[in-house]
Amino acid sequence: MAALLVAGCSGDPGGSADADGDNEQQGSAELPHSGAPAVEDPIVADIAPYEDDPCRTIDDALLAEAGFTYEDTAADTDVQGDPICHWHASDGSSYGVTVMVSNTEGLSGIYANHAGGGLGLFEELDPVSGYPAVAASQSDARDIGICTVAVGIRDDLAVSANFTVGTGEDARYEDTPCQGAHELAEVVVATLQGES
Repeated sequence: MAALLVAGCSGDPGGSADADGDNEQQGSAELPHSGAPAVEDPIVADIAPYEDDPCRTIDDALLAEAGFTYEDTAADTDVQGDPICHWHASDGSSYGVTVMVSNTEGLSGIYANHAGGGLGLFEELDPVSGYPAVAASQSDARDIGICTVAVGIRDDLAVSANFTVGTGEDARYEDTPCQGAHELAEVVVATLQGES
């Protein structure tokens, strides 16, 4: 999997870019800011269990119901120190979910990073089960079947879902990897809502 804002894609889109283009948190800013939408119905689940076990962010039954299959999982931390879980399938598909705890500004940090020119991909998407979402990463890897979608679950917290297209059933997303990431994000939100 690549190394992005979720499961290892192409660079963490969290944080914000200052005038010099450096990634830096705007710790004192009111949320939301930088054009990010407010999260109207925040998921207030205790996030600590997902930090300890990021693979809990996806319910296996919901994942299967959505048509995603996998053979193994691996928990890790990304370059920002955020907990991440990777799901790998035999056809080369992979999925990842990152709980973006290092970015205490949720989607606002990503919008600010985009405004500062820090993202190669930034596209507002339809909400994920009512929660604001963007496709975002430091580089745009959609042409090779990789996309990361960040979802604001609270104004101060986002989760990201990374999708890498394989050759099997997930090849249906070959030209639309962000659709696969969006559908994966729906499974994450449903899982978090079910446990909140």
